Amino acid sequence: MIKTGNYEIFILESGRFALDGGAVFGLIPKPLWSKLVQSDERNRITMNLTTPLVIGRNRKILIDTGVGSKLEEKLRKIYKIDFNFDVRKALKDVGIEPEEITDVVVTHLHFDHVGGCLEVEGGQFRPVFPRARYFIQRKQLEWAKSPTELDRASFIRENFMPLIDLGVAEVVDGEFQLYDGIKVFVTNGHTPGQQHVLVEDSINPVFFVADLIPMSYHIPTTWITAFDLFPVELVKEKKRFLTAAYKNNWILVFPHDPDVRAVRIGPGQKYFEVKEVIE
Repeated sequence: MIKTGNYEIFILESGRFALDGGAVFGLIPKPLWSKLVQSDERNRITMNLTTPLVIGRNRKILIDTGVGSKLEEKLRKIYKIDFNFDVRKALKDVGIEPEEITDVVVTHLHFDHVGGCLEVEGGQFRPVFPRARYFIQRKQLEWAKSPTELDRASFIRENFMPLIDLGVAEVVDGEFQLYDGIKVFVTNGHTPGQQHVLVEDSINPVFFVADLIPMSYHIPTTWITAFDLFPVELVKEKKRFLTAAYKNNWILVFPHDPDVRAVRIGPGQKYFEVKEVIE
């Protein structure tokens, strides 16, 4: 748990899955990335599904919800979904019931970030967190409804459109102040309208990087994934936020690192690098 001035932050694990290592590291050749992570017989590497929970000021705020339980069997096998974890179990471990969640910030609508928002009961979709408002960027929503051939496999309409139809989604435009001490930023390099949460604090500011920097291995500016739609823009965004993180002593929380949940960074020989791992 990370303590800030007004909030307590729990970095929960809502599942694990696997992706092709070459896709996760893009142009970085396997002889380099394989020194850092091991791949299985199908070249897949294990990735975490991180679901941060922010508690304070009478709010209980989730950031992303993992894969959820709706994936068809074929996709479960392809992505090697580990259902020993899920968002409900993660919340239970810290004594929180789904009904207590007041807000869910969906960083973007890829299936591994939004899938846990909805479940199916009696053939009907219903929100897993029935009293929450689900914050989605309008630009991301419009993109997800009409994705390109490159990224359409990442969007499953049943994961997000029922949130709109049920009237529980809060569709927002651009950067905004979620609550006192919690600000939301927007980037477009990974996917248009991805949002990132900063919990502001003079001692322990915490920034949830989402897929701007999926794992600690992606801190070097040019280490990006094959899933990043606009890589040139993404590199600029990484420089901007990594510089801010260093100058303001932010704690960075990664969405997919199975070993390192959060770090502080500092300058290295060529790029920023990990200076402190936050346990």
